[in-house]
Amino acid sequence: MTILRRALRDRRNALLWWMLGLAVLNLFTLAFYPTVRGQQNFDELVQQMPEALRAMFGMEDGVSLSSAPGYLWARLFSSLLTVLLVIYAIVGGAGLIGGSEEDGTLELILANPVSRAAVAFQRFLALLLLLAALTLFAAVTLVLMALPFFALEGVEAGGLAVAFAGLFSLASLHASVAFAGGAIAGRRGPGLAAGTVLAAGGFLAQGLLAAAGAPAWVRNLNPGTGTSSRISSPSARGGRPSSRRSRSRRSPSPPASPSSAAATSAETLQRPVQGSPCFPIVNIPKESRRNPCAPIRHVPFTMV
Repeated sequence: MTILRRALRDRRNALLWWMLGLAVLNLFTLAFYPTVRGQQNFDELVQQMPEALRAMFGMEDGVSLSSAPGYLWARLFSSLLTVLLVIYAIVGGAGLIGGSEEDGTLELILANPVSRAAVAFQRFLALLLLLAALTLFAAVTLVLMALPFFALEGVEAGGLAVAFAGLFSLASLHASVAFAGGAIAGRRGPGLAAGTVLAAGGFLAQGLLAAAGAPAWVRNLNPGTGTSSRISSPSARGGRPSSRRSRSRRSPSPPASPSSAAATSAETLQRPVQGSPCFPIVNIPKESRRNPCAPIRHVPFTMV
């Protein structure tokens, strides 16, 4: 396991910087949660978005964006946190074999009495351990930093663990593809391209499948598919329904009768305008000047 220990030791400094970046991301994301907590305007804005766009970010009906599960899923699990872990996995996987062979350091390792399979296996195992450490650090910092901001209300502990396990699995998949591309081509570029194509294709497929009305089991085949209900408790999932459902439940108002419409029009015409003279552009006869705001019927007038 000498190669494994060497790979971990060479990448420990970079891992510390990545951990610092994830901690800052969690802190700033959680610090903004009190400003959107309980704001129904965000829910109305989300319901006006196209269904495909909502599916790309894992938003669904019944889970409020202003609640802790919806906010954490929209700001972290379906966007920044996932993107950062996938980038780390792709860059690390492409450089383990392809990068070392490209810069000439792999030949020095293979000059020792060690097989190529052992080198590939131990280096890939080192990448998985680094990913696991980074994911675990993100989970611990998220839980600890969320307590002062009350950002865990309605969040299940088991659902949160499953969400981070899904992040690790997704990052491991992209790391495997980038590792294989770099090892086969012997260069870092093809590995980066393979991992990037997989990440972009999965993100676009998530929205396209939802827009096409594909069944749930077909959408679940996409590794990037996920919704905010994974981390929300049953009480949080039973929140405010969507605006589309609310509109469908409203009873239509009965049509106004002709007599009531005529009465309304007459009352509107007879009511003076607030904040302005009653009749600013007409000459009122002398017999009507005592009450200039009274309705005038069959009184001749001339325009100024």
